Amino acid sequence: MQPLTTATTLINSLTLVMTLALLIIIIWHDRRKEQNQFFALFLFAVTLWSSGTLLLIASSVIGIEAQLQIQVFAAGVMRTGFSVAIVMIYAFTAILVSVRPRHFQTIITLALLLLFCYQFFIEQRFSRAQDVSQLYQSSVGLYLVFGVTTLYLLWRYRARVPSYTLRWGVFAFVMGQGISALESSLQTLSISILISSSAVMVLGLSLLHREIILPLRDRNSQVEAMHSMSLAVTSQLAVQTIIRQIVQQAEQWLRADAVALFLKEQDRIRMAEVTGLPRQFVDITLPIGEGVSGQVIETKKSVILENYATDWSQEPDLPLATQTFGAVVCVPLVSGEETIGALMVISGKHNRAFNDEDVYLLEMLGAQAAVAITHGQFFNTQQRLTQKIEQARNQLETVLISTENPVIAVNRRFEVIFVNLAAERLFPVLKYTSQPITEVLPAEVLPPYSKAYRSIRHSRAYTYELVHQDRVYFSHLAAIGQGHQIEGWVAVLNDVTELKELDRIKSEMVRMTSHDLKNPLQAAMAHAELLDDILMDHPDEDVHESIGKIDRQLNRMYRIISGVLDVERLRTGKRALQVCSPDVIVSNTVRDFRSVAEDKKIDIDVDIAPGVMPVLGDAGQLERALSNLVENAIKFTPESGHIDVKAYSEGNSTILMVRDTGIGIPADDQSKVFDSFFRANQRGAEHITGTGLGLHLVKTVAEGHGGNVWLDSDAHGTTFYISIPSATDSMMTEYVN
Repeated sequence: MQPLTTATTLINSLTLVMTLALLIIIIWHDRRKEQNQFFALFLFAVTLWSSGTLLLIASSVIGIEAQLQIQVFAAGVMRTGFSVAIVMIYAFTAILVSVRPRHFQTIITLALLLLFCYQFFIEQRFSRAQDVSQLYQSSVGLYLVFGVTTLYLLWRYRARVPSYTLRWGVFAFVMGQGISALESSLQTLSISILISSSAVMVLGLSLLHREIILPLRDRNSQVEAMHSMSLAVTSQLAVQTIIRQIVQQAEQWLRADAVALFLKEQDRIRMAEVTGLPRQFVDITLPIGEGVSGQVIETKKSVILENYATDWSQEPDLPLATQTFGAVVCVPLVSGEETIGALMVISGKHNRAFNDEDVYLLEMLGAQAAVAITHGQFFNTQQRLTQKIEQARNQLETVLISTENPVIAVNRRFEVIFVNLAAERLFPVLKYTSQPITEVLPAEVLPPYSKAYRSIRHSRAYTYELVHQDRVYFSHLAAIGQGHQIEGWVAVLNDVTELKELDRIKSEMVRMTSHDLKNPLQAAMAHAELLDDILMDHPDEDVHESIGKIDRQLNRMYRIISGVLDVERLRTGKRALQVCSPDVIVSNTVRDFRSVAEDKKIDIDVDIAPGVMPVLGDAGQLERALSNLVENAIKFTPESGHIDVKAYSEGNSTILMVRDTGIGIPADDQSKVFDSFFRANQRGAEHITGTGLGLHLVKTVAEGHGGNVWLDSDAHGTTFYISIPSATDSMMTEYVN
């Protein structure tokens, strides 16, 4: 027995030194980790057991009866260390396989307190050190409870302990304790100590390898993974390729059975990629807030579940998830302030469990993944926009090149940046020169810069006519750029030579025809009037009625011809510009219609607002436009009606207003009343004659003065407005220039 005792003593001494060293290393590495805390307590208990055993064996070898008290003390230390060690190995195994009852720490603490009470207050002290057979009798029940439970957990959840050395270390230690608990002879005790001490060294070295050496080794793979994520960002890979790399990396890092990546799309989440799960799950969607993944995206907080079936009571993430998922870790993918998705790592039932370090690693991967995915999405969006812009640019360039209208674009320095074939044919010098167009083109084809710049600044466009090589072009000049950041200008020239000639011929024909028609028409009207005088006393009423119809139709024809000539004269003639007072315009107009209104018992009220601004224009044209409005108001207002004529200023405009209490204009016709020869279908106005040119003339006058005209109408009457820019100093200067 001497060799066995010597070997046991050596192994025990080495175990004592090793356990103390491991205890220091593990506490120094991470004392806050629950697993390390219980393993440190386990090592402390093993140290007590080893120390007591060493004293007991040493005293037994020396055989001095006077050392009985030392042997009794050593036996008590051994017994305490043995009991605490069996409880701690259970606690360590339960944490290792992540199978812990509720109030786990409280149960362990109570077990230790009861154990100490039993050891020091209830158990009868040994009187002889040779009573080794009774050393562990009090610990058999404790071993059966905690030792057998430890072996069951180790076998049932063996897949959650990937290290074979950890499994065999726990198994060997429990079996070594079992030998001493069931058979407590000194020889059996030596074998038990030998097995358990070896198991403790294996456990300590394995845990040291797992907690310190492996993370250091894995640090390289983590750095490589982060590097690959960075390369994915910088290399601008497709989003789906980046997602596939993330899923594969998560599976490798956490040694998971399955991984799923979800992306947020509006108010739902979509599974974008899976590994270890059926491919038909890809593209399924869930509402935000539903399932673990939906809750993670909604709360932006990671979730770790030791058992999906028992720890998750809400809607499952996937069909059969409750039946197949074991441990689950899900972390949000956050880019900036927005959660773009979630990364879920899944372990099968009874397979490995995840811990806080796994959550940390997955969150680190998720942060990098969110950046990579967001960057990839931005890159894809940018590519699509670039392609659309390029297609639009090519289409626009094709249109501009193929069009027969000359197009010229210049930058802020008036250097040509684009010129199409039609412009090159019109101005060949633009094809070869790099000088500004202001130095190579004739002055007569260039716009007045100050006026063009003001117009473009206010309305983004300027139009003018130019004559080149006996051709007339209508040039549309617009700015390039947004807001006040003008980067250049583009001019589109339309050849209107033929149109101008046709317009001239049309105007000439209208003028000639109207004048030629006026002379015989006036003669016919005079003879009709003479005939009416001759037949004044004729008894036949049909004759008088026929002469009246002839006279009315001749007058109608005369008004039509006069209206056509007035419109043509306004469109082609020049305005005699002068400062016009709205007071004078309104007074002259109303004065001419007072007698007509009185015949129909219609009141006309005039209201000239104080301080109304004058206008710069042709007083005759403005009076003619206002006369048409007043005349129409009298026509369409029944007897005893009322008409208001007002003039007032509003902003930078002077308003002339005519309101009547007539029959109104139907809503469907209001947008057409300013068209040439249009007459509204108003009930009760069948007997009222007109040419349909009066309101068109009003519109022509208003627009010719830079203003506009509009109306409001209902069944109680109609109101017409003429708006003309007020005669400010800047306007008068511009017209004069």
